[in-house]
Amino acid sequence: MGLRNSKVGVASNDVYFSIEEQCPLVWLTSDSTINLNKSHISNLLQGIFSHLEIFHDIDRRIDYITSPNQKTMVLVIARPINDMTFLVKILLDLKQIGAIYIYSDTNYYPETSEISNIHRFKGIFTDIIQLENDLKEHVRILRWFKPVNFTTTSANQGTNDDDHDVGSSMEISFVFGSLIRDIFLEAPIYKNERDDFFYDSHNRFANDRARLNIIKQFKRTYRPGKAIYWYTTNTFLYEELNKALREQDFDLLFILRFFIRDLNQQLSKIAQDNMKKENTFDITLYRGQGMSKADFEGRIRKRVGGLLWIHEFLSTSRCLEVAEMFVLRDPTIVSILFEIHCNEAFEKRCFADIKIFSKNPDEEECLFQMGTVFRIDSVECIQNNEWKVRLFLSSTNQEKHRDQALLYDTLRTSIFSEPTILHRLARMLFLMGQYSKAKEMYTLLLETTSIEDRLETVYLNFKIGRIFDEEGDPEQAYRHFCQSLEYLPPNSRDKFLFNQKKNQ
Repeated sequence: MGLRNSKVGVASNDVYFSIEEQCPLVWLTSDSTINLNKSHISNLLQGIFSHLEIFHDIDRRIDYITSPNQKTMVLVIARPINDMTFLVKILLDLKQIGAIYIYSDTNYYPETSEISNIHRFKGIFTDIIQLENDLKEHVRILRWFKPVNFTTTSANQGTNDDDHDVGSSMEISFVFGSLIRDIFLEAPIYKNERDDFFYDSHNRFANDRARLNIIKQFKRTYRPGKAIYWYTTNTFLYEELNKALREQDFDLLFILRFFIRDLNQQLSKIAQDNMKKENTFDITLYRGQGMSKADFEGRIRKRVGGLLWIHEFLSTSRCLEVAEMFVLRDPTIVSILFEIHCNEAFEKRCFADIKIFSKNPDEEECLFQMGTVFRIDSVECIQNNEWKVRLFLSSTNQEKHRDQALLYDTLRTSIFSEPTILHRLARMLFLMGQYSKAKEMYTLLLETTSIEDRLETVYLNFKIGRIFDEEGDPEQAYRHFCQSLEYLPPNSRDKFLFNQKKNQ
């Protein structure tokens, strides 16, 4: 902390930048008479915070920060501001504020003692370039610190009815997660699949110049061998991918399918190259992570001996000191240091040392493929609210129960009998009970199917009818069943209905 000395004109008004939906930045000042060079700041922070809004009213500003639904934000207080005392009193009690910066055009800033006592206070800056660099570092840390979507199973599941129900739910979640991964990694390559991404991105971010510039750069420079570089760059791409994986947003995953495949293939190639060069069969990796107390107690501490399955790509580091940087000391959460032991006895490595391919080589990052499974070996309290969780890399095949493996194989055979990725996704969504989404995909397929393709029209109408039937809408189900039969020759109807009934 402390002053960063330089002469830079102060920004005015209230500026809200949104980087990813979980980390907005709010720029506060009460003086609306100083002209804000919006274009200058927008360009300066491009790639860190992509969306810019200006507020002139102090009440709107305070209402925005104190909104009960507001997510954790970064706050920059810029001079001049004449309501500092009032603002500080509010800030002291706000959990929404993840970090506080002061930006001033002089070395003098009154009433900072109250702010200095807040553990989230990051310092006073007089150089906007220095401020930019610190914000970049903060966002880089947040990339690691963001919650990871995972599923855990108990070591002794099945000892009573409740455990059996929870265990069954976890196993089903694991199976469907594995199938989601398979669908996107094994999706047939289409010539224009990147165009889907660019078209969608330009529509969604039509009014976001900074993000459109990044998309333009991505379109111009991207190739499959640069997937890791772009993944580790602090742009929306990283956030969009992991958000889609966390939330099982199939529309967005479909748009990003080329990037998922490229990233996984590059990781696999590097991983195999790493195995040939490594002199040791045992590697220890680290990750600093924050977690809610409820999640830690229920999903980690009580699951020692069980499995932990990661739904997305997982960033770790060979360097303990790097991981400890990301263990955020915050009394409202549990700070966790994951110590991950990787035994190289497995035939295929599921992580890669990406240091020389990364945008941030100093992190000494190793990246795990999505769907990696670990066993929770131990949980140890380091001090107060800080814990060390020891994980061991686990072979998915070794850890699968026989019934689970049978379910996976059966569902995979059914899903992969479908011809395209959309057919496979629709089939899986139906099996998952997500009827509305499955119906949406089957309807899209029907709308894009030529009426001359009679068998496909029959098939899709029948599937839509099945969904309406499951949703308890017999009239719509009957209508689609009739439309399905209309396209069949009379002598084919009994055979078709028999086959569909058999494959339900």
